[in-house]
Amino acid sequence: MATVSGGSASERFGFIQRHGKKLGVKYFFSWLNVSRSGYYAWLKRHLSLRVKAGVDLLELINRVFIANRQTYGNPRVFQALKREGIFTSEKRVAQLMQENSLRALKTYSRPAKVISLT
Repeated sequence: MATVSGGSASERFGFIQRHGKKLGVKYFFSWLNVSRSGYYAWLKRHLSLRVKAGVDLLELINRVFIANRQTYGNPRVFQALKREGIFTSEKRVAQLMQENSLRALKTYSRPAKVISLT
């Protein structure tokens, strides 16, 4: 998405929620072309089942990620979850990890010591 004003209504409402305290929400209603009633209805709306499931899955992903010293990327996290009996897709794991900035740390191995026999 290039601009907030070009995003979906939900994205625009989220932007208003995050930044409305700085300039006031009234300014954003006209700038982003959304209705006041729509924004306040959006605030009262319950989370979708997919979002709730994503939050639960993210907790499991984070647990596996931390337990493995943050060296697992999404394929290895996916396999670890699969071994634990948690069935999801690798793509969903990758999406949640990316959205929450969970990136595997690079690991380095030490070069072997060269021993001279002479």
